[in-house]
Amino acid sequence: MYWIKNLSRAIQFIENNLTNEMTVEDVSGKAHSSSSNFQRVFNLVTGMTIGDYIRNRRLSMAGQELLHQKRRIIDVAMRYQYDTQESFSKAFTRFHGISPSMVGKLGFSIRKLKIFNPITINVIIQGGFDMSRKLIDNVPIHQLQYPDQGQNYVFNGCMKFLMECMGEDEQYDYWFFSAVSGDCYVQVYGTNKNKYQLCFSDAKFDTALIQRVFDAIGYNFTYIDSSQWREDKAACKAKLIEYIDRGIPVIGKGFYHTLKESGEILPCEEISCVIGYENEGECFYRLPEEATDLVPFTLEDDFPYTFVFIEGKEKTPPIAESYRKALFSAPELMRTQPMNDDVFFGNDAFEQWARMLEGGDFYRMTKKEWEGDIAFASWRFYQAYICIIATNIWSKQFTTDRAIQMNPDLAHLAPLLDKEYKNLNDLENQLKEADGDFNVTHEVLQDSVKCQKIANILRQFPKVLSKIMEIIEHNK
Repeated sequence: MYWIKNLSRAIQFIENNLTNEMTVEDVSGKAHSSSSNFQRVFNLVTGMTIGDYIRNRRLSMAGQELLHQKRRIIDVAMRYQYDTQESFSKAFTRFHGISPSMVGKLGFSIRKLKIFNPITINVIIQGGFDMSRKLIDNVPIHQLQYPDQGQNYVFNGCMKFLMECMGEDEQYDYWFFSAVSGDCYVQVYGTNKNKYQLCFSDAKFDTALIQRVFDAIGYNFTYIDSSQWREDKAACKAKLIEYIDRGIPVIGKGFYHTLKESGEILPCEEISCVIGYENEGECFYRLPEEATDLVPFTLEDDFPYTFVFIEGKEKTPPIAESYRKALFSAPELMRTQPMNDDVFFGNDAFEQWARMLEGGDFYRMTKKEWEGDIAFASWRFYQAYICIIATNIWSKQFTTDRAIQMNPDLAHLAPLLDKEYKNLNDLENQLKEADGDFNVTHEVLQDSVKCQKIANILRQFPKVLSKIMEIIEHNK
C-alpha cells in the first residue's frame, strides 16, 4: 500500500518542520499527490484537516516548551509561526484551556496541558461502512474559523463554507462576510456572567443580519427560529435531511459548547454548519468552530436552535457594490441598540465595559475561579472582548481597505480612515501597557487603581470610532 508509505512520509515532513513555514502544497508534495487529493485522503484517514493537525501539533509542542523550557511567550509564538502574541495566546487558550501566561504557575502542572502526539498510520479493516450515516461530500470538510489567520468569527466561516458547497467560493471569502455582516466594525460587550458574547453576528443572529448578508450574495433564504422548529420538528427534520442529501450545509445557532475533559456546557450558543445525519434524522452532525470532529445533536435537545436554509438565487450584486454598501452601513450597525439590557454594541459596549471595571463586582472572584477549567473566566469575562478589539482593527486591510480599493471614487477616504485606525491601534497598545490586554491577570482585575486606568483607556475608543463614523457618513 504505497499510500500508507506516502502518507507517513508526509507526516514525518510535518514533524520535521513544525517550527518552519509550510503549506499544504509542501506537505502533499512529500506524498507525491495533488493538494486537493491529498487533503481528501488525509481527512478520510485521520478525521481532521492538514491544518488542524499542524496546528494541534504546534500548540502541543508550544505548551511543553513553555512548561519545561520557560521561554518567553512571544518567542514561542514566533517559533511556531504565529504572527502575533495575541493570535498565539487565543489559539493556545482554546486548545489547552488555559492561557500561555498561566503555564508553569502554581497549580498548573503538566496534567493541565493537552498532549497531541504525532499520528502513526496503521490499517485494520473490520466490517463495512455504516451506510445509515449521510454527510455532504461535494467539498472537503474543514474547520470554520482560523484564529491564527485573524478569522475569529464563526458565522463568516459558515457562510464561506456554504458558498464552497454552492460552487461560489472564489469571490466570497471569509473577509467578504466579515464586512457585509458588520462583524469587522462593531464592538460587543455582555454584562451577563451566565452568557458571554463572541462577536456582533453571534449576538445579533436575527433576520436582519441574515437578510443583509444574503442580499449581498443575491440569494433568498428561509429562517426558522426556535419557536418554529419546536412547533413542527418533523418538517424541520425533513428539510435538514433534504439539504444534506443535496450537498448543501444548513447554518444553525443554539449549539452549546461542551468542554471535552469536564463535560461542562459553556454558556454560549454556537453558530455552526449542519453537514450530516444518520438513521433518517434520528441524529444530526455539525462542525465545531476550529476542528473537523463532527458533533452530534438531535432535534429533541431542549436548546434554542435557529436554522438558516439558502434558497433560490436572484440577480447577484457586483462584489464591489456589496463592499461599498457594507462600508456605508457600518455607522448604523455601530449604533445598534442594547439587547435584553445586557448586550451592548459599538460605543455603548466600551462604556459598559468601563463601568463594569469601575464597579468592581463583575470581576470580583477568587483566583481559583478565574483560572479554573469550570469557569473559563478569563476568556468569558474579558479576553473575548479584547479579541474583538484586536480582530476588528487588524481586519481593516481585508474589509474597509478592500471596499475603498474596489471603489476608486472612495480613494480620498483612505488617508482619513488610516489615521483613525492608527489611533485605535495606539489605544490597543495603551491597554497592553496598562496590563489590560489579552493576557490580563486576576491580580490586575482586583486592583481598583489599575481597573480605573483601563476603564479610562476604554472610554477613548468611542471618541475615535465616532470620528470613523463621521468620515464614512460625510462621504456617503
